Amino acid sequence: MSNSNNAKDGLSSFVAVIFTIALWGVQAFLGFLMPIYAIIKDVQNGKIMWAIADIVLFVPVGTVRGLMYLFS
Repeated sequence: MSNSNNAKDGLSSFVAVIFTIALWGVQAFLGFLMPIYAIIKDVQNGKIMWAIADIVLFVPVGTVRGLMYLFS
Protein backbone atom coordinates (compact mmCIF):
# COMPACT_ATOMS: atom_id res chain seq x y z
CA MET A 1 0.00 0.00 0.00
CA SER A 2 2.88 2.39 0.66
CA ASN A 3 4.17 2.04 -2.92
CA SER A 4 0.82 3.24 -4.22
CA ASN A 5 0.96 6.30 -1.97
CA ASN A 6 4.54 7.04 -3.05
CA ALA A 7 3.53 6.83 -6.71
CA LYS A 8 0.62 9.22 -6.14
CA ASP A 9 2.86 11.63 -4.23
CA GLY A 10 5.43 11.51 -7.03
CA LEU A 11 2.78 12.15 -9.67
CA SER A 12 1.27 15.05 -7.75
CA SER A 13 4.73 16.56 -7.26
CA PHE A 14 5.42 16.23 -10.98
CA VAL A 15 2.11 17.90 -11.85
CA ALA A 16 2.83 20.71 -9.38
CA VAL A 17 6.25 21.33 -10.95
CA ILE A 18 4.82 21.37 -14.49
CA PHE A 19 2.02 23.72 -13.40
CA THR A 20 4.52 26.05 -11.72
CA ILE A 21 6.73 26.16 -14.80
CA ALA A 22 3.71 26.91 -17.00
CA LEU A 23 2.62 29.67 -14.64
CA TRP A 24 6.10 31.22 -14.73
CA GLY A 25 5.98 31.07 -18.52
CA VAL A 26 2.69 32.95 -18.64
CA GLN A 27 3.98 35.49 -16.13
CA ALA A 28 7.17 36.03 -18.15
CA PHE A 29 5.14 36.42 -21.34
CA LEU A 30 2.73 38.94 -19.84
CA GLY A 31 5.22 40.79 -17.67
CA PHE A 32 8.17 41.05 -20.03
CA LEU A 33 7.32 40.36 -23.66
CA MET A 34 3.99 42.20 -23.83
CA PRO A 35 5.43 45.55 -22.66
CA ILE A 36 8.25 45.25 -25.20
CA TYR A 37 5.70 44.45 -27.90
CA ALA A 38 3.66 47.51 -26.85
CA ILE A 39 6.75 49.74 -26.99
CA ILE A 40 7.60 48.52 -30.50
CA LYS A 41 4.04 49.01 -31.75
CA ASP A 42 3.83 52.49 -30.20
CA VAL A 43 7.08 53.57 -31.84
CA GLN A 44 5.91 52.16 -35.19
CA ASN A 45 2.64 54.10 -34.89
CA GLY A 46 4.43 57.32 -33.89
CA LYS A 47 3.01 57.36 -30.36
CA ILE A 48 6.22 58.31 -28.58
CA MET A 49 4.54 59.46 -25.36
CA TRP A 50 2.77 56.11 -25.02
CA ALA A 51 6.06 54.33 -25.68
CA ILE A 52 7.66 56.35 -22.87
CA ALA A 53 4.73 55.47 -20.58
CA ASP A 54 5.21 51.80 -21.47
CA ILE A 55 8.89 52.07 -20.50
CA VAL A 56 8.35 54.02 -17.25
CA LEU A 57 5.36 51.98 -16.08
CA PHE A 58 6.72 48.80 -17.63
CA VAL A 59 4.53 46.03 -16.21
CA PRO A 60 1.06 47.54 -15.62
CA VAL A 61 0.72 49.85 -18.62
CA GLY A 62 2.92 47.90 -21.00
CA THR A 63 1.16 44.62 -20.32
CA VAL A 64 -2.32 46.05 -20.85
CA ARG A 65 -1.31 47.94 -24.00
CA GLY A 66 0.54 44.90 -25.34
CA LEU A 67 -2.57 42.77 -24.88
CA MET A 68 -4.65 45.48 -26.56
CA TYR A 69 -2.35 45.43 -29.60
CA LEU A 70 -2.23 41.63 -29.64
CA PHE A 71 -6.02 41.20 -29.65
CA SER A 72 -6.98 44.22 -31.76
